[in-house]
Amino acid sequence: MPGRGQERRRGGRRSGCSRERHDLPHAIKAGPNGCRSLLITSPAGFAKLIARAATPARLAGPDTEMDLEIFTSVSAELGDQILGPPGMLPADL
Repeated sequence: MPGRGQERRRGGRRSGCSRERHDLPHAIKAGPNGCRSLLITSPAGFAKLIARAATPARLAGPDTEMDLEIFTSVSAELGDQILGPPGMLPADL
């Protein structure tokens, strides 16, 4: 059960959600089959984060892992604050 000020949404195929406030902790958790998503962000800081910290699909394989050091460094440089390890939800903090 979400705590005060928290909201959980479960989406199915072709579902969507939006988040208008940028100053709220948030997380997106995929189900057991993963997910495909389209993210539209403004300003473009998130796109810069992905461009600098992600592994291009053509170079990724089943054993590719996220480089948390690069992700954290670029996030801080762009003004984002990481509140917990990947997979942790704000309710778990």
